Amino acid sequence: MFALFNPARYELQTFHKYDIKRLNKYYRAVHMLKNRDGEADKMVSMGFLGEIGMFFELPKIQDMTEEHYKRFENFQKQHNK
Repeated sequence: MFALFNPARYELQTFHKYDIKRLNKYYRAVHMLKNRDGEADKMVSMGFLGEIGMFFELPKIQDMTEEHYKRFENFQKQHNK
């Protein structure tokens, strides 16, 4: 069983050290609540491009660079005209 969480909806500035203020609506946390065949209670940070229905795994926070944040900001500028 999975759950999706959008911290921007609750106006959080950061979530698990990701800068939600910059990622805005393009961040989702995917929580694995139950897993019959393996580990449960895990979370993965995902990029979410709702305009095209695409999810992709974000780098771990220690690997997240300024360039990653800029890509999201550029995408926002292009699609919020």
